Amino acid sequence: MQRCVQSLDPVIKWSGSKRKIAPILSCFLPEAKRYLEPFVGSGAMLPFRPSEVGMAGDVIPELIQLWIAIRDEPELTIQEYSLRWQQLQNEGHIAYYKIRDSFNSTRNPYDFLFLSRTCVNGLIRFNKMVTSITHCIIPALGLRQNACRNSFISGALTFKTLRL
Repeated sequence: MQRCVQSLDPVIKWSGSKRKIAPILSCFLPEAKRYLEPFVGSGAMLPFRPSEVGMAGDVIPELIQLWIAIRDEPELTIQEYSLRWQQLQNEGHIAYYKIRDSFNSTRNPYDFLFLSRTCVNGLIRFNKMVTSITHCIIPALGLRQNACRNSFISGALTFKTLRL
């Protein structure tokens, strides 16, 4: 597999993302038959993986469900994000808190994506009850609809050969 030489646009915002240093870190990855990413987070290292075959995981089930949705149904993911983004533009921060409440009760991966793109510094925080307590940036634009398409499609291609 030919490795990437530059980072992809971020698909999701994630605390601790290695996106800026992924090209440098990739120089230290040996060629391998299989790549394992136990804490996938933003997926920043995946374009640089040294093999086609790989597996990615994380301790946050909603994050894995989101990556599966991006990998398997990028167009639906774009549509779901766009609906929430438009709701935010129409209703302001009230929409953000409605979507956060929806996520807290349903654990919907599309709600999770929206929260990651619009919360303060992209930091989704949970309390001991595993309820999101993240706040909205005012004004929160999030990733604009037209910008999300390329990011999600490139993310889908990057994850196509991975088991999640």
